[in-house]
Amino acid sequence: MRCHPVLRIEYVSADGKTAEREIPVEEGKASDGRTEFSLTERGGIFAPRLVSAFPDRLRYVKLFFPFTDPDAEKICYADAYITNECTKTDRLSASGSVRSGSLVLAKAWEDGNSEKTCGIGFVTSVRFFSWLVLDRRGITVAYYMEDRELVPGENYDLEKFMICSEEPAEAFLERLSSAIRLENGAREPAEIPVGFCSWSRYYGEVNEEKILYNAEQMHKHLPEHANLVQIDDGWQLSGSFCGDWQPDPVKFPHGIGYISDAVHSLGMRFGLWLAPFMLAEESAAYDRLRGMARQDHRFIEGIYAFELDDPEYLGYLYALFRRIKEEYRCDYIKLDFLYGAIGNHGETAEGIFTYKSDYCMAVFRRALSTIRRAVGEDTVLLSCGAPMLATAGICDCRRVACDIIWGKKKEYPSSWTIMQDAAGTVFHRYFYNGSGAMNDADGIVVRDHDVGDGFDCTYSEARLWATAVAMSGGVTLVNEELDDLSPARRDLFLKQLPPLGAAGRPVDFFENRPSAVAAEPVPGTCFIALFHYGDEYGEMSFPVSKIGFEGPAMIFDCWEGRYLGEADVIDTGLMLPHSASLYMVRKAPAEPSFLYSTGNVFLGQNLHGSRWTGDRLEISGRDDGKEDIFAFFPDGYEAPEGDAVRTAEGTVVKLAALQQTFGDTH
Repeated sequence: MRCHPVLRIEYVSADGKTAEREIPVEEGKASDGRTEFSLTERGGIFAPRLVSAFPDRLRYVKLFFPFTDPDAEKICYADAYITNECTKTDRLSASGSVRSGSLVLAKAWEDGNSEKTCGIGFVTSVRFFSWLVLDRRGITVAYYMEDRELVPGENYDLEKFMICSEEPAEAFLERLSSAIRLENGAREPAEIPVGFCSWSRYYGEVNEEKILYNAEQMHKHLPEHANLVQIDDGWQLSGSFCGDWQPDPVKFPHGIGYISDAVHSLGMRFGLWLAPFMLAEESAAYDRLRGMARQDHRFIEGIYAFELDDPEYLGYLYALFRRIKEEYRCDYIKLDFLYGAIGNHGETAEGIFTYKSDYCMAVFRRALSTIRRAVGEDTVLLSCGAPMLATAGICDCRRVACDIIWGKKKEYPSSWTIMQDAAGTVFHRYFYNGSGAMNDADGIVVRDHDVGDGFDCTYSEARLWATAVAMSGGVTLVNEELDDLSPARRDLFLKQLPPLGAAGRPVDFFENRPSAVAAEPVPGTCFIALFHYGDEYGEMSFPVSKIGFEGPAMIFDCWEGRYLGEADVIDTGLMLPHSASLYMVRKAPAEPSFLYSTGNVFLGQNLHGSRWTGDRLEISGRDDGKEDIFAFFPDGYEAPEGDAVRTAEGTVVKLAALQQTFGDTH
């Protein structure tokens, strides 16, 4: 892909008609006597800037980057626009195109070499509504200028982006993730949120009794790991877009502060769901608040966005979240339906809201920053239903896929159909987990009975989704009553604690539903999840060379907690339909070491460590008596007595107790 673009400016003429000027960009600069344009690059980040000598009214500014091989058939990836939209990869037809608000990638269809990936990813979304269009000819970077008059002589710094030009997709996404974090001053929570969310269990039928019950469940089943209980939609009066966010006194007779205090007393954070930018006509507060809402545009029928540019509304927003913080003592907030205050995000910029004081995304971020100021830096903010990058540097966590349950709709007639798209989207967006906001794959839902929402999955499907959440590396919230689950299904949640914290990347990024996902939390140890999406029984084989392991490696079955032996290839054996398996791959340690345990699905790699002092093996971590601990002694070191398995390079020994230490008999 050529890095020398063509600049196209669509403007509104004096008679109200639109016209376009095309200006070649040479050595990062372009000018037509009316508009000066520059494109500077630093550290791989491209920063475009406009300066006009005249008060031109601009509609769009577009940069077109042509492909060097426009006739080659391509497979492409589009990251969509909203956090809750599904992503996909597909072959690109001669007349087709894909669009995204954050990232597009492509490579030649007939060439399986990922080294030849091309694409563009935005780094910022701080002022202008922007998007990317990829077609057979190249990639267009587009900025919506809202038909505003430019101020002569003023600098207009457009959204920054990075270019991928014939490099591995993984290498580019690593660079992009780092750039997003640094350019936005992005932040992550100090710990991974772990615990309970009410939505996909109760939906709007939440109440005081249910929340207190589940808080006790968290304390009972995972006292060392749970750090959050979050109430989702349904706690407030007057529906999902009530505007004033008062608790329903029938559902919560003692108030929200009472629930918060109870959760805090158990050592956990307390969280609430809000959709603060929207107001519904059905709300009891509508007549009182409608003066701060946009009456000229509806989000959907009967629902309006607040006027984010209105100082009165910003004052109201600040006061609202101070109350949420002080009266409800809330320290985790899920912010939903945020894109409703931006407007339509279809194939064009038509329908995008404009504001008086500044361009759309600047006003959006100013409102979001008002929330941040109100709740302080110690409150965790999760963005949901938001543009992918517009919350960077403000929110701590970011949803990266659709809800795991949408009910039975035409496009998703079963829980299994949506589960596949959700899992694929989580893994395609793995790189966001390092971009300064922690990924949220959505809740763990593993029950085997329908509660009226259309969700009724097999055990294999439940384990597949649990594996997807475990490999997402981020937020881990169960949406179940734990005591209502069978022990096996309950363990699908409990056994992935504490979370690994490392996001699994697709081994083949351009596979629409990645069948192999790898996470390497530390050098020399890799977790491999293999997904069988087929409707029939099947088998999978995965050469460990695909993740950079040379020669035979030690293979472990994570869900079963077993050492399988040394091999060049992971062979799953017969897999059930709609199922997933999880493996750990390790090189044999060069000195006596902790090897694995049955403490969790990550085989204790984030529970235990070890130190070889030269004459003694010391294994750290708590011993609750519920897990088996295994150590490895290379050839030349005498292993202690006990259950042992010989390998090509040493001995795997089951230890009698974690606190044992073993002298060197070398």
